[in-house]
Amino acid sequence: MPCAHTFTDGTPCAHPADGERCLFHTPPDERDASDAAVRDAFVEAVESRSPGRKRFDGAQFGVLELSSRVIDSKDNHEVRLDGADIEELRLPNASVREPVSLTGARIDRVSAPEATFERSVTLDGATLGAGPHEFTDATFQGKLLLTGCQVAGPVTFEGAAFGRKVDCTDARFEAGLDLEGCHLPSLRVSGATVEGGLQLLDAELDRLEVRNLSPDGCLVDCTRATVRSGTLAQPATGATAFDLRRATVGDVAFAFADPAAFDHYGILRTEFEGFPFADYRETLRAFGWRLHGFTARERESSTADLELTYLKAKNGATAVGDNDDASQFFVREMRYRRRRYRDRLADASLPLDRRFDSGGRWLTNRLLGLLAGYGERPSRVLGLALAVLTFFTAAYAAFGVTAGLSESIYFSIVTFTTLGYGDIVPPTDVTRLLAATEAICGAFLTALFVFTLGRRVTR
Repeated sequence: MPCAHTFTDGTPCAHPADGERCLFHTPPDERDASDAAVRDAFVEAVESRSPGRKRFDGAQFGVLELSSRVIDSKDNHEVRLDGADIEELRLPNASVREPVSLTGARIDRVSAPEATFERSVTLDGATLGAGPHEFTDATFQGKLLLTGCQVAGPVTFEGAAFGRKVDCTDARFEAGLDLEGCHLPSLRVSGATVEGGLQLLDAELDRLEVRNLSPDGCLVDCTRATVRSGTLAQPATGATAFDLRRATVGDVAFAFADPAAFDHYGILRTEFEGFPFADYRETLRAFGWRLHGFTARERESSTADLELTYLKAKNGATAVGDNDDASQFFVREMRYRRRRYRDRLADASLPLDRRFDSGGRWLTNRLLGLLAGYGERPSRVLGLALAVLTFFTAAYAAFGVTAGLSESIYFSIVTFTTLGYGDIVPPTDVTRLLAATEAICGAFLTALFVFTLGRRVTR
């Protein structure tokens, strides 16, 4: 006789029943069949190629043990478990070749390590209990929809591979979401609550969309991850911390209303491959082109790490033709390099020759920074040249080399540029030394100006 259960859309249940209800819609404490018998009946119904018998809406299961099984009816009809109540769903090493819908289902625990899902899996509005819920090294070839899903326990997809998008819009994860080491073509986490943070360490994402996460201070850990495109947005209120240390960041948008929120993007030894620095130039200027601050985690970074951070940022900006920001990052790179030389100079454990070499490099770095802004500030060289000309003009007048101010200015310019017309000759050893010194300074500053100007033009 037919089952008396009717689905929410008015369709009657197609499973046969010995009494009033079928095996699947009879409460577990009222049926004589074991979990294994229910499992066998479930597999037989799924593989029957009957669309009606592949509906289990509102069904009640104890332990649904499908380990190492191949679920394949060789058709495209969806296995529907909408609103089902499952104590434990076991799918280790299983292969599910049908699309599966668990919309609104209640599952206390899911265990699916190394399982393969060849079609879409929908958990829209489902409730997952205390778990844990494990999908380690699983493969999802179709979409995984977790929209509105409520997950009370820890859930891990560590090492899983995804063929299509994963959507966690408006979901709630009370013990965090672990996607460490996963490959995802597209991950959307929008309007979700992720207590314990979103773990994306070592993950590879073609597109990542993160918007309006809660609670305040939620951490999205992208350490060593590759994020090729997407949006990492701050919520309207509060803040989300994005840890991008040692990550590779492509054409990714940092979205925020308050420029101070830029400090919630943790950058350290980060590779940039197509990142649009120019879109954030005003914010970068306000921060003095500082990238490595990160308010979410207080950690000390080595000088070598900071130097490499700005080297990578400079290379990334240069690669997209953003020479202005590349120039600023280069200056910061050189400053941290100078600090590294200083630390080596002060390190008593190093051999004396290495300390001496570091001292020389520190001095060279310091002078280049002061005189020319590491080749990025031609105006500094011009200012210094003007100061040299002014000083020697006054010196020539004071030592009586020239008769008046205009003649002193003329002689200083001729000497600075090493033209040496010979119409004015310094009369004493001291004044001849002054003229020689100015000539050396002039030759040096002229060469330095040509170098800095050429560097700016080529950028």
